[in-house]
Amino acid sequence: MTTPSSHPLTKKQMGGLMGFGCLFWYASTRFLDFVIPLGFFDGISRLYNFALIVPLTWACILLACKVLKIPRAQTAMAVIVMCAVGALMDGVSLSFFAELYADSAKEEADAAVTLLWSIGVALSIGIFMSRAQKHAPEKHIHNSSAK
Repeated sequence: MTTPSSHPLTKKQMGGLMGFGCLFWYASTRFLDFVIPLGFFDGISRLYNFALIVPLTWACILLACKVLKIPRAQTAMAVIVMCAVGALMDGVSLSFFAELYADSAKEEADAAVTLLWSIGVALSIGIFMSRAQKHAPEKHIHNSSAK
């Protein structure tokens, strides 16, 4: 019997995950560009920001996995792909297009810290979701035509 985790992601799913990685990365840069100048990273607001990232990240993972029909056991791999794309986009952007994020070195650092936190949160959620599937009771699919 095969399990969902024994099936690798398809080329279509991999491409979709890369697309979602770019989309989520771009949306986060636009969000940061908007909230950083408003002082969203000053004082206690930073903690609110970090707390807000958790449910938003969870929702993004659920959306991508639902749209691309990713088996729950493959969630960690799906998140790894999306995070890898986001991290690569961040590395290039922070190196060559820092104005995409902010106008000052402090604002760039705030953006980088938030994006690193987001990647850590996403990876943690992906691992949790994949592990939760492994510990869930196995569902057997019965072939009614085999009778």
